[in-house]
Amino acid sequence: MARQEGIIQLSGKLGNLVFSQKKDRNSVKAKSTKPVNQTEGSKKSSSDFGAASSAAAKIRKAFKPIFPSCGDDTLINRLNKQLIAVFKTIPKEFAGNKKLKEGDVNLLSGFQFNSGKQLDTLLLKYPTIQVLPSNHINITFVENTQLNQVEHATAAVIELMCYNMDLNGDDNQLISVNPLTIPLIRKFGGAKLNIPLVLGGDRLVLVALGIHYLNDISSIGSRRTKAGSIIFAAKYKDGLEVPFLPLPIPEIKIEAQSVGLAWELE
Repeated sequence: MARQEGIIQLSGKLGNLVFSQKKDRNSVKAKSTKPVNQTEGSKKSSSDFGAASSAAAKIRKAFKPIFPSCGDDTLINRLNKQLIAVFKTIPKEFAGNKKLKEGDVNLLSGFQFNSGKQLDTLLLKYPTIQVLPSNHINITFVENTQLNQVEHATAAVIELMCYNMDLNGDDNQLISVNPLTIPLIRKFGGAKLNIPLVLGGDRLVLVALGIHYLNDISSIGSRRTKAGSIIFAAKYKDGLEVPFLPLPIPEIKIEAQSVGLAWELE
């Protein structure tokens, strides 16, 4: 390792040189060009991690519009971990070639957008959700939906989005819904929503819901008064819901060993 001399001292990277400063010593060394030799297992793990991260990015992009009013700064890393958990439900024998549609996507239901506030502590009764044979998803808030009271709040705002994800390509369907404002000072008569879906092929239907509060002037910005979650996650194939079943582990065929020379005993 060489030392830097002179008035101007550099730090960082320049070409294949790395300049650094440690205590009172300034040094420079050549960047290592030694190739990184990954094992076959590492390559497969890296491929599956990339697939999980890609799926997380699609979901994150879809629900991004409601994150500012119900999410926190830890959301990205936590969502990546949740998708990795989904991929881990696929047998290790498929490592390197795992696909989201093969995992237990039900694990996405209940994922919280705000790690410091659970949705069910603010929205005490979730809406009912039903996918109808007509390929519509029906979402209903019953009369007098129960909401937690927040100091100085006069209304709660519900934001809902539906993401119909194509598990074989990019024919995705993203449905945005106008915010639903529920007054806290008078009776709420309920509300319902009917969303048409395209359910041909392999599909993952996700419904996300966020809540925040208003006072007479503006939105209440406290982290403790906002929450959000994926409240519905289900996989469909050609319009029919598909329950999660672990993939069968492929049978390993062992070829018979050729017969060698036999000993001749004396």
